[in-house]
Amino acid sequence: MTYNQYNFITPNKYKRHSLLSSSSVAILYRISELTRRFGLNPSEADATFGLVKDGPEDNVGHFMLAFDSVPGEPEKAERMNQMLKLLGCNEDGELTAHNMGDIEDAIDHALSLAPRSRSI
Repeated sequence: MTYNQYNFITPNKYKRHSLLSSSSVAILYRISELTRRFGLNPSEADATFGLVKDGPEDNVGHFMLAFDSVPGEPEKAERMNQMLKLLGCNEDGELTAHNMGDIEDAIDHALSLAPRSRSI
């Protein structure tokens, strides 16, 4: 048994990647808080977070936070675009980084500048 880069204990011949970890849940929870601050329901800003492999090797990849939908109402879509800009997402609604800490820092920065809690 060895520890891989994600601190999972794995047999040497296997590289397991968790589909849902406590770190992923924490990031998505903070994204839910951010969406609420912009007057959106978390379901209106459908976010996914994970490790995207850059090649066939298990240890080569990057972290991606992606928003796959935009609210139908123009006012809410504008607020979502403001939120994505504050996070540093590209035009496709994606934020990529080589380590999870950079994603967390982007969320912290966005939360520090976001409007205070709003009722939905």
